Amino acid sequence: MTIRQRTSQAGLGTLHLLDGMSAATRLVTVELDPALSRIAQEEIDDHRVEFVIANGGRWLESQDAIKSRFDLIFADTGPGKFSHLD
Repeated sequence: MTIRQRTSQAGLGTLHLLDGMSAATRLVTVELDPALSRIAQEEIDDHRVEFVIANGGRWLESQDAIKSRFDLIFADTGPGKFSHLD
């Protein structure tokens, strides 16, 4: 299973998602602000999470539609919540 989170901010939501994930589940979390992403990365040491620093909408547009399928999207911001829904 693969989960995508938009936006990780300082990592609180990421920690909650990780807490409920199995060992085989992968989490890709996208944050625009490098300083916030850095805080989350310093606090979260978990092989299941991939931190991406990027504009969420542009990052989604850059992904291969077949290779980047997600079983669950946790969208706490515009891209994936109000736009980029396909």
